[in-house]
Amino acid sequence: MIKYLLFSLALLLNACASHDRTYFADIPSDKPHATLKMEQQDISSFNLFGVTVAAIKPLTINGLPVDSTQENWKLHAFGEFFIPVGDTMLTLRYLDRDNDARGFVRFIAQAGKTYQVTHRLDDTYIYFDVSDVKGQRLTTQIFHKWQYVWQKTSEEDALLFSAQNGDLEQVQSLLKQGVNPNWSAAYNQFKPVTVAAANGHVAIIKALIQAGADINPVNQTTPLEAAAMRGHAEVAALLLKGGAYPDLGRPLIDAAERGYVAIVRLLLQYKAYTLSRNSEGLTAFALAQRFGHQGVAALLQTYPH
Repeated sequence: MIKYLLFSLALLLNACASHDRTYFADIPSDKPHATLKMEQQDISSFNLFGVTVAAIKPLTINGLPVDSTQENWKLHAFGEFFIPVGDTMLTLRYLDRDNDARGFVRFIAQAGKTYQVTHRLDDTYIYFDVSDVKGQRLTTQIFHKWQYVWQKTSEEDALLFSAQNGDLEQVQSLLKQGVNPNWSAAYNQFKPVTVAAANGHVAIIKALIQAGADINPVNQTTPLEAAAMRGHAEVAALLLKGGAYPDLGRPLIDAAERGYVAIVRLLLQYKAYTLSRNSEGLTAFALAQRFGHQGVAALLQTYPH
């Protein structure tokens, strides 16, 4: 029953598919660029006998895939490649036997400079740090590690179902019983807070957050993305005020493509990154123009695109 009810939502919230399009291969020497080094810092996360192997790998720069031929990954080595200058968004993946956590680092890259990305981890969080060649830290982004859910109960199914359908009384009752607010459906990884956001259930989202729901889940559609896709501005405002990352996933692209002016305005107020691109290489501004959303395009007009 729960699978059938969530099937249409799964189609709507389908994450951006992977494509072979490459953002850059070799930046010409006459074009402004900076150098990025990816380095493994937390040696304790390695097990030389192969039990656990950890690494961080670049996935995208400004929304488009990194050319994998530029990577040189060995156990204690690092990869080095060129990146565009200016406001840069680097999407990263942390890998080991039990984790596949994805995050981003956003910083200003200057021509001719070298930057290094390293990571630290503990039981709950992954810390991605960017520093310049002299070791001065420029920025740190923190992400929750992926947590597997090995089994579910009928109560967890009921929480997901109730969150989707707006049954606040049932949600509150289940949470009081101690049902995990962060359980996600195994076949689509949607969490209760995500399906509540997709359907505009503000009161349920508040109850789930109060119970400890994670509003910045990795490796899946975020609640903010779900709200952006469905045009729920009140939900988006609640999530952003509560600490949702405006750059995790692609909420700005989703809202711009669908013409949701209020959500685009909210995301810009929270300094969402405007240069990310979808799988076709289009920014939020370009998508707003393509689909005739003049209000959104005008709003984005004064931002880099």
